[in-house]
Amino acid sequence: MAAFASILLIDAFFWKWKFFRDRRVWHSLRKFSSRGVESQLLSLFRQNDLKADAILVQEIHERMRSNSSGKNTEELTHFLILVELRHLMTHSPRSSKEALQEAFFLRSGKDLDLPHILEPGFSVDNFSIEDIADSATSVAGLLWKTYRIAREERSRLNTQARRLLEQIFSKPFESGTYEQLVETMTDSIQREGGLPFLLLNLIQRGQWSWAKPLGQRLLTSDLSLDEESRACLYWMAETQWFIRKSITVPDFESTIRYLYHLCFVNPERAGFLEIDSQFFSQFETVNELAKEGFLFKETLVDRVLVLWGEQPQFFDGLFRESLQVLTQQKNKIYQNRDSWLKWWERVKEDFEKEYLFVVEGNLHYSAHQFKEALDNFDKALEINPHLRSALLNRLFCLAKLNRSESHLRSVEEIKGIKSLYPSSLSVIGNSFLILGKDDEAKKVYSELSKVDGWARKVDYYCSTFCFENGLFEKALFFALRAHEANPEDMSVGFHLSQCYNAVGKKAEALESLKNLGGNRPHWVNYYRFTLERDSGRLGEAQQTLAQIPIEYFDDPEELEAALDFAKNSSDLNLLRRLKARG
Repeated sequence: MAAFASILLIDAFFWKWKFFRDRRVWHSLRKFSSRGVESQLLSLFRQNDLKADAILVQEIHERMRSNSSGKNTEELTHFLILVELRHLMTHSPRSSKEALQEAFFLRSGKDLDLPHILEPGFSVDNFSIEDIADSATSVAGLLWKTYRIAREERSRLNTQARRLLEQIFSKPFESGTYEQLVETMTDSIQREGGLPFLLLNLIQRGQWSWAKPLGQRLLTSDLSLDEESRACLYWMAETQWFIRKSITVPDFESTIRYLYHLCFVNPERAGFLEIDSQFFSQFETVNELAKEGFLFKETLVDRVLVLWGEQPQFFDGLFRESLQVLTQQKNKIYQNRDSWLKWWERVKEDFEKEYLFVVEGNLHYSAHQFKEALDNFDKALEINPHLRSALLNRLFCLAKLNRSESHLRSVEEIKGIKSLYPSSLSVIGNSFLILGKDDEAKKVYSELSKVDGWARKVDYYCSTFCFENGLFEKALFFALRAHEANPEDMSVGFHLSQCYNAVGKKAEALESLKNLGGNRPHWVNYYRFTLERDSGRLGEAQQTLAQIPIEYFDDPEELEAALDFAKNSSDLNLLRRLKARG
């Protein structure tokens, strides 16, 4: 019985404590008249929680409405300013407007881990350009008003104001220093309607769910920003995202999607500048795009330096990092804008000219102008003797020009560069095939097959290279060997079908295609349709075409070919479906 009574006593004590804890704020308000309004408001402010702030704001508004004389109005207004600023800094936004205002605050270190910073719950797409400008103006106004409160020695709120500013700027308050600091920040926030500051801050914070779509809107919206400034901000967002998120480019499609990113960040990555690569079938198109990227890169560096001058002090680390990424210059002596300007003035004229020579060489190679291609690769190597793409592509030019002695010297040079091994062996072997020295190629392939991970890939790589260079009989030879080693590999089986088709063996091409297991992509079925159509197997072609979803036909040429077949086959249902797509 005593134990039960003790439990009841403890329980009663707990609820009494909880009741008085929740009534703490209201208890304070009941004594306003006796203890002084300002002291009680300050006590509420120091509690720094949402309940206290709500009651504080309500009480201030009531007193301002009932204060006909205007006495203490200024101090009451100061309370409202500090409460609003602190809420934006420390609490989750209650509306999309507050979420946008919060995005203008600088964050670093542990502040970036706050849930409401990383996941605000609002989309930047919901904001108009006017909304962004209004938020920039309101935040700048709050900062400036808070500084004015902080510098006022007689204000009872100056200590609270100074603490808020110190949280923002991460340095002790000093009136003279802070005036210039706050003035610089408010000017930066409001420049160009707040867009540059907002996007730079989102990038610096790594808030990609907002930074990327906002950057894309800069390119597509009718804004007051000039075109070069828009492009600069967009590409700063894209390149920083690409680097920080360690985006991979494992295949042809992703490399093409991020081709400009690669040109700006790491041109040697993914091998898109190399002749012996998966990009050779579209080499001219890829290099035309790369040329545009390299030419724009110089403009981009210019604009980053200009933007750094317009947005000084608060994003120095971001600008420095962006320039290091774009120029591959990570020298520690380039720490401020002035040192970067001096460096850029020295190197700008010849900046990455070697890559432009490689691109020009590749375009000449695509046009079968092998002498001109060789000249451009040599010019690239004069600037950078270790440039991978120029070294490897030059080897193919020598083979195409049948310069056997120069080719052998180049082979020995490339073999001596360890950083190019082992993929350099594939290039060397393929170049011997172009020269017609199949025995030499066989020796190199044998050496390559002994390297870990290459044994099952050599024949397939050789076959695709031969196919893309028009050596179809050799391509078929290596494709058969690759298929024997990898009978379940769909890409190998599909390639074997292409090789059969290239040498006119359509029956074998179809048979190889039919033997492919698993769920085949729709483009494989379209290829099968073309084989059946061209082989005169019209009934089979009609069935295959009917199995391809109408959504597949994005390519106008493929859609036109399918429509022509449907018309000739008098398949009205198929024709109706295809016309609906058109």
